[in-house]
Amino acid sequence: MLCTILVGGLLIIETQCKQIEITIPPKIENAVQAPTGAKNDIVEYAKGRIIEEFGEGEWEYFDDLVMRESGWNPRAVNKSSGACGLPQSLPCNKIGGVDTPYQDQIEWMIGYVKDRYQTPSGAIKWHNRRGWY
Repeated sequence: MLCTILVGGLLIIETQCKQIEITIPPKIENAVQAPTGAKNDIVEYAKGRIIEEFGEGEWEYFDDLVMRESGWNPRAVNKSSGACGLPQSLPCNKIGGVDTPYQDQIEWMIGYVKDRYQTPSGAIKWHNRRGWY
């Protein structure tokens, strides 16, 4: 039987199942800290707001957009550009930084998507053509 080990959603290794012990150092320089708020809480809040703002049919597009941009990590930082948070705002201070509560990041992203693309599906169409939104 194979066991799959994932870290941050990325496949690290597939190996024969056995008990292993992993030691994680208390601090790693330049590491992105764990998300503020459990992912399920973040997704649940966002889903409610997207359905309220755009309708249920737009949820899958918003979910896809956030997965592409930050993997639902409100503390995600793009090392190349400095974009940050759930929406990967650039510059990062548009959302107030990575310490901004996820609810505020989602509200900012809703406003941005609405102003620029009208809907999450519109943002995904743009992203599909250009690789960014």
